[in-house]
Amino acid sequence: MNKTILYTGAFRFPIGDAAAPRVLNNAKILRELGYDVVFIGFGGEARDEDKQSDGQYYYQGFRYIISNDIDIQQTNILKRVIRFVFSGRKALSIINNNLHNVHAIIAYQPSSYFTKQLLALCKTHSFKLISDLTEWYAPNEFPGGAFAPPAWLNEWNMRVTQKRVKNKIVISSFLNKYYHTSNNVFLPPLTDSKEDKWSEFNEVMQPYDGVRVIYAGTPAKKDALETMLDAVIHCLKDGMKLQFVVLGVKIEDISHYKNCTEVANFSDNIILLGRVPQTEVPSYYHLSDFSLLIRQRNRKNNAGFPTKFAESNMAGCPVIVNDTSDIRNFVEDGENGFLIPDFSLTEIIKTLDKVARLSPETIALITTATREKALKNFDFRAYIEEMKKIVR
Repeated sequence: MNKTILYTGAFRFPIGDAAAPRVLNNAKILRELGYDVVFIGFGGEARDEDKQSDGQYYYQGFRYIISNDIDIQQTNILKRVIRFVFSGRKALSIINNNLHNVHAIIAYQPSSYFTKQLLALCKTHSFKLISDLTEWYAPNEFPGGAFAPPAWLNEWNMRVTQKRVKNKIVISSFLNKYYHTSNNVFLPPLTDSKEDKWSEFNEVMQPYDGVRVIYAGTPAKKDALETMLDAVIHCLKDGMKLQFVVLGVKIEDISHYKNCTEVANFSDNIILLGRVPQTEVPSYYHLSDFSLLIRQRNRKNNAGFPTKFAESNMAGCPVIVNDTSDIRNFVEDGENGFLIPDFSLTEIIKTLDKVARLSPETIALITTATREKALKNFDFRAYIEEMKKIVR
């Protein structure tokens, strides 16, 4: 019988958020190394089609359990803070009932409380604990902002508690350097190139006689969608043959945007499609010439790594992107994407102007190079040897 690894944390398995493919493809590496992986996610929905005759739920061969530690509506600020601080209590109960034949526990972006509980559990049972770190949240992302306890606890967790975990999977060189005293494996966001969604694309959009650029995702605060729109509007006013397709956003979502009226005026060139099924996103990438991703250079964005970047590349859609995190290590300017020198609107416009003038033949060459490099950079099979560092 293969040894079991429990993979737990605040992800919405199997397809509920960007963390779900992260943990799924990491688990595929572990399966290649001979381990059985069981997911215990804090959120998500168990799908009827995943239920097997034994009453358990399986997705792509992995059993999963949902603890419902997150996604609970609560307006009371105190109760929200308490739930945040002690997130994972239900998952801990499930973990304690699934300890047979366990080799290790991997905790995705765990809180200080959850980490301490797992450290004690793993010490008692002689399991290995591994943290999978993908973020260093900014203080303003927490209830009450920088001057409230959740933000302080987050800093304590990253600066103190996580240093007690001796084995880590990290998503960026920033985190790799910060936790230089632990045994780390660097894994960017990974994909499975053999999944149908990366090779069997649907005709989700009509062809466009010009250069089509796409942004896919919920921008929140980390992606500068308004800056992207400013740049595109400027280009359209200059007569560039450009189309900007935005997934995950509707016109009412940007009603506060100062140029919202102009977005509506350019409705043939700026297309806001709202939410689309996750399984269709690769098809939208595939039918676009480039994707656009702009983020400010700060601690949060340098500590993370955009899943959108990896997915766009795997779909053969080169990315126009500015230099944050480890992006520079994955883009050869003009060969498999375009690297914007800085965050300024002027530089974004200059880069869009450059790509709008490219010939279809040149774009085809860049697209081919993008897919080829993605197989080396973002397919999970390329990191099997790397993962051995922490599981064996």
